[in-house]
Amino acid sequence: MRKNKSIHGLAALAAVAVIGGTWAYWNQDLSAVNEFETVIRYGHHRTFTPAGEWVPGVEVEKKATVTNKGDVNRAALATVNQVWVRTEDVIDTDDEKEGEPIPPKAGEYFDLMFQNGDAMEYASIVSWGSEVVALESVKDAAAGMGITATVSGLDDTAAAGKWVMVNAMNTKDTDGKETNSDGKGFSDVQFIYNGIVEAEGTDGKDATPLLLEGATLNKAINTTITAKKTTTSVDENGNTVTRTETTKNAAFGYDSAKYTMTINATTVQATKSAIEDIFGAKNINKDQIDEFLAVNGNHLMAEALPAETNETVQP
Repeated sequence: MRKNKSIHGLAALAAVAVIGGTWAYWNQDLSAVNEFETVIRYGHHRTFTPAGEWVPGVEVEKKATVTNKGDVNRAALATVNQVWVRTEDVIDTDDEKEGEPIPPKAGEYFDLMFQNGDAMEYASIVSWGSEVVALESVKDAAAGMGITATVSGLDDTAAAGKWVMVNAMNTKDTDGKETNSDGKGFSDVQFIYNGIVEAEGTDGKDATPLLLEGATLNKAINTTITAKKTTTSVDENGNTVTRTETTKNAAFGYDSAKYTMTINATTVQATKSAIEDIFGAKNINKDQIDEFLAVNGNHLMAEALPAETNETVQP
């Protein structure tokens, strides 16, 4: 079954911790996981239903934004992670290989991209928000994902108030296995919201624009086994011989698979020191941090906020 957790309300919650009479950084990590089971089986194509099945060419709406429900201005980062895993073995029915699973085996990873004619394409096509751009330094990776608008840096006027793709990488799972072993495509894509998400009830923006709107299973994807042909003949000894031949389309075979998209967002209070520390901990380079601070300096808060209590406050 698909696990569908709405991420539209990813909120910068007003949870604060006070240490020794001074305010700690108000930063929060948020995560939403969306899982889809592909329904692509030999001789059997079922109609998509929102309850849990995903077929080629069908888009599933997944709107993602960060909303500030607190009373403190915040900066925001986000990472989109994609993983494909085979859920059950697809068995080869050729006589010579009968009973052997076709790679990847159950529990193993698919590559994120496949060869479709002359082009490499993602198996899952993400629909990004209209206010999403990429740094020129990652424009090739971005173009493969459908992000074609580029900016020279966070200080580019075209980057203001937008989600800016700053990094593309491949990561390993908790067992140290590559989740995208072919090196084509990227399992983790990092974004900076190039603005300040202002506190709820202010005259400014208390929510970011949409980071993404949905995902479509590539319509070129087919079953791993596309046809079976059985022939009968008589050998030189007069014995009847039956042979089964299977036509396979392994490059497009994402059947019996689970696709998981995870959106991880981090928000932090909009002070210079907090942004430098938290952005740096999330592998944003110093030049990008400096550009962000320069562009958004007018919306930063004072470094020291008055301490009122010595307890954690939940909204």
